[in-house]
Amino acid sequence: MDYIFKESLDVLKELSDIPDKVMFKNVLKKAKGIVIYPNLVKAGFFVGGNYGEGFLLRKDDNNIWYGPLFLTLKGISGGFQFGVSKIGLVLLVMNDSTFKNFSQNTNVTLGVNLDVAAGPVGRSLDAETDYTLNAAMYSYSISKGIFFGVSLKGSVIEKNTDRIKKFFGMYMDSEEILYNEKIFDPDLKALTDFIDKINF
Repeated sequence: MDYIFKESLDVLKELSDIPDKVMFKNVLKKAKGIVIYPNLVKAGFFVGGNYGEGFLLRKDDNNIWYGPLFLTLKGISGGFQFGVSKIGLVLLVMNDSTFKNFSQNTNVTLGVNLDVAAGPVGRSLDAETDYTLNAAMYSYSISKGIFFGVSLKGSVIEKNTDRIKKFFGMYMDSEEILYNEKIFDPDLKALTDFIDKINF
């Protein structure tokens, strides 16, 4: 199970090490939580699709991390498309109310149940801009060391019950995971420590 955490840490390190990293890091500092899909597969044969397995972490006001709530992402995109590619996808949760969408044990459709926008990139961030008021989540995707645009509108995020049972040894409610289960896995702790170091 730990490979998904190690691969997710690699994605965060890659995002934090590219020339346009400044704005990503600043938005990350404002985030209340994070969703990571380390290997989102984009495949196309006339009609394109996305599929990935990932997880959600929540950080409280005392900088204590909770999770992981394991998730899948499935989406279909139109247009003339061919080929297969893998990208690392990070969704930054910008307000506490967004977690209610995930704690209700129902599917979340991006752009319908939950607003998601492409994360700002570049080398500067207006200090007066309050990103917590604009979008519920900001997305960052990367492939081979560069930002990679991916359309998420209409994609469905589902709770990955099988992964949850395997990790915790039993079924657990989404709300219980996000609000009561403190991080204990060492590989996951390495990931949250890396985020905390960025935010320090």
